[in-house]
Amino acid sequence: TGYLVRALIDRENVTQDFIAEVLRRNGISDSVNRWRAVVIQLQESHIHPLAAIEAAVQELVRQRGMCLYGYRFPDEYVLLVRDRDSTRWEQDLRRLADGWTGDLRIGIGSARRLSRQDLSFQDARLAIQSLDAGENFALYESMRLEILLGSVSEAAADAYLQKCLDGLDEADRKLLRLYFASEMSLKET
Repeated sequence: TGYLVRALIDRENVTQDFIAEVLRRNGISDSVNRWRAVVIQLQESHIHPLAAIEAAVQELVRQRGMCLYGYRFPDEYVLLVRDRDSTRWEQDLRRLADGWTGDLRIGIGSARRLSRQDLSFQDARLAIQSLDAGENFALYESMRLEILLGSVSEAAADAYLQKCLDGLDEADRKLLRLYFASEMSLKET
């Protein structure tokens, strides 16, 4: 199933007809169910042995069943799960995230047709990018402003920041530095 997952999430050099044929050969209907991409990223600075983390992910897939999954080198598993099963998957994935804090980060994408898992995959990655330090689980549906901000290029963000800061005098900049140094506490500022 790894090849099918890659074909669905990458959509590079793959036609819709090819995807439809592969799904048909595997007995999967694209029109009946909506699916969600789940990205499990292994952290570079993982605490536990990589083999143990990978075994935990593979055991979850084995226990839960009914998903398509594959490994994307160098550091992530991609699972495609049926939307109707996503609540149970979410519970199990939260437990996995809680049990492996510091070792992995998990994002669940939006519900889409199987042939459009490339979009759900992007959403799952965006969910992971929105995580704050110390967090390791995110649902695309829980995101609000992060959706918009996650799609802003670094150059555009830098230009916006520069434009905002250019209008401030030195006293205002000093106040902002103090505000952020005091962990955004107005009382301490």
